[in-house]
Amino acid sequence: MVRTSFILAIFLGLLAAACTTLHADWTPDGVPLCPGAAIQTAPLIVSDGAGGAIVAWRSFLNNESNIYAQRIDGNGNELWDSCGVPICTSPHDQTPFDMMPDGAGGTFIVWEDYRYDSEDIFVQRIGASGAVLWGWNGVAVCTATGRQFGPRLDSDGAGGAIIAWLDFRGGEYCDVYAQRVNASGTVQWAANGTPVCTAANDQLSLDIVSDGAGGAIVAWHDLRLNPNYDIYAQRLNASGTVQWTANGVPVCTAANVQKYPEMISDGAGGAIVAWKDNRRGPDDLYAQRLNATGMALWTANGASLCTTGTVQRFHQIGSDGAGGAILTWPDSRNGAWDIYAQRVNASGAVRWTSNGVPVCAAAGAQEQPQIVSDGAGTTFIAWQDARAGEYDIYAQRLTASGGGSCTPNGFAICTAANEQSFPAIAADGTGGAIVAWQDYRDGINFNIYAASTRFSSVLPAGIDFGTVDVGEHRDTAFTIENTGCSVLALNVGETCEHFSIISDELVPFLGPGQSLTVTIRFEPASAGAHSCEIATGTECSPVNCTGVGTDHATGDDTPLAPEATFLAQNFPNPFNPATEIVFGLRAPANVSLRVYDAAGRFIRELAAGIHPAGTYQKIWDGRDANGAAVSSGIYFYKLDAGAFSRTRKFVLLR
Repeated sequence: MVRTSFILAIFLGLLAAACTTLHADWTPDGVPLCPGAAIQTAPLIVSDGAGGAIVAWRSFLNNESNIYAQRIDGNGNELWDSCGVPICTSPHDQTPFDMMPDGAGGTFIVWEDYRYDSEDIFVQRIGASGAVLWGWNGVAVCTATGRQFGPRLDSDGAGGAIIAWLDFRGGEYCDVYAQRVNASGTVQWAANGTPVCTAANDQLSLDIVSDGAGGAIVAWHDLRLNPNYDIYAQRLNASGTVQWTANGVPVCTAANVQKYPEMISDGAGGAIVAWKDNRRGPDDLYAQRLNATGMALWTANGASLCTTGTVQRFHQIGSDGAGGAILTWPDSRNGAWDIYAQRVNASGAVRWTSNGVPVCAAAGAQEQPQIVSDGAGTTFIAWQDARAGEYDIYAQRLTASGGGSCTPNGFAICTAANEQSFPAIAADGTGGAIVAWQDYRDGINFNIYAASTRFSSVLPAGIDFGTVDVGEHRDTAFTIENTGCSVLALNVGETCEHFSIISDELVPFLGPGQSLTVTIRFEPASAGAHSCEIATGTECSPVNCTGVGTDHATGDDTPLAPEATFLAQNFPNPFNPATEIVFGLRAPANVSLRVYDAAGRFIRELAAGIHPAGTYQKIWDGRDANGAAVSSGIYFYKLDAGAFSRTRKFVLLR
């Protein structure tokens, strides 16, 4: 029974090794950024500018929430302290609300803070090494009376940030304020911020983008024309002075309600604004482009992006890399929530199918889409997906023409047990993306996990060439397959003697779904055991090659002793009707070489007794100890030689 358990454990391990692998520390269903600690929710993510990402989240402990962050490289390795670095651990609650890269490998994080009992706005800068740069627990952006909440930020173009937020300092109604913080953490404008809009009634749900000239453009939905919300915007220069009409220019004042503006820069000093629009009754999506002077460049009150007569909600916006924008949203046109997307060019013309292309229309609900451009004309969208019951995380890569370049309805980022939800996504800078989410797989607490859109399969993961005479050669191939949704960079090359690559064409990249077969030649220049790790690129696992060179030219029948005792992989494998097994002994040993079936039952003994040091070849002809042919299936052969013990798998195909 002990032997059976051992053999089955080896069997399961070998099966796992034969499946799709991810390079370095990326693992199926993601890597935990702070496993088993306090409840962690609400992840935010930005690129670190070096192929990795920085993730921030809300961590609950002792009934209070604080903010932590972790940096991971492009292979999923944690670069900062285990469980991340504390960004703010002041008393009471802090809620991370927005973050952006600082341009130097670090990040800015802005949050709502209850340390003074009412919501205020604080910000922190974290360096590439994980050091907090602006003092413990952050810099106060606004601690005015009343509530301040909903902060968003973007770059000031000089190493600092411009932050806008919603503000109740005036009493009954909410206004919009902003502040600039320089690279060293010093506020640059009036204490507690400068007013962006203090018009009548409420201004809510804002967004901000850089104007490319040291200032920013802010948009919000506005109740000044009560009873309906409209969309307004304002530009501030580097000194905090408003540049457009006092209290902002109207972006859309169409009938009924317009809400929830989301923006990107147009790359020319202006912005593209998209919003939810009820002018026709149901929730539709419209967008407008504003130039640097605040002038609307598209159709009055916006260009329609989706007007199906059903509900579109919680839209997100990203750049198309050509002066236009791509929007994604959950859409109810098919009954359940699906994910759709639309592209609008710099002139306001929609570029994809009318009312958008389906990103995912799988069974169940798909919600909370997040979007990022890869900088090369393609876009990644990640979302939470209930096609299998509880929410999992899926993603899709869209080409510039709106086609999905991966599996229809997206590919799985995480399908672990229980719920995974609220994804965040950032470009990795090399044609892929990194996704973070909150994860309930342990059934106890939500924790933060992350994964890459880069998946690769390298099969087989190892090649054993068996025995080859010195001066002769044997060729075997392995295959690299891009099973993910990003372009895969390759760099295949041998790193040692006795082994060479003889494939004619070694491409530097593999697109999604593409594969490359590489032929390796083992041509031993000397007798003995040889090994080599064949590199495949920084994003794929290497292939470990082994082989034994034999020299019969001397006429000496004494086996040559290898440098270390070994058991080689059989050749061929799979096989029919027979296969060769090679083992080597560094010193004389009492040998037992036996074959077992997948259940651990003894099949046949191929070698037994004392053997001198040397290399040996044994043939198994697929028969048991009674000479009867065994059926097709998975088998194992095990070598015990003194203190050495090794088991390998082989497959008989009748």
